[in-house]
Amino acid sequence: MFLRYDLGIEDQQCILVFASESVFQDIASYHHLACHGTFKIVPKQWFQLFSIYVQVKGSSFPWVFALLPNKTKQTWSTFEYLEINRDSEGRGRVRSL
Repeated sequence: MFLRYDLGIEDQQCILVFASESVFQDIASYHHLACHGTFKIVPKQWFQLFSIYVQVKGSSFPWVFALLPNKTKQTWSTFEYLEINRDSEGRGRVRSL
């Protein structure tokens, strides 16, 4: 897992997104995704750890972990608009629109 997106640690509305290298495969190749949100194990600055897993050949693998500061509509809107892009060399990056 690598840090792919950082809204800014000094910002109280900070969102951090961690993703594996495989996150840059075409999302259409994944037929099954699972999401999970937990609240009890996150560091004090954040409110929720939101996880997305992919299923490949019957096994689940972590795809994305996001630390979210709260459950507001604004936070979820920001998280929803994260986009996975590839640069000209095929490397991926996560950015906010």
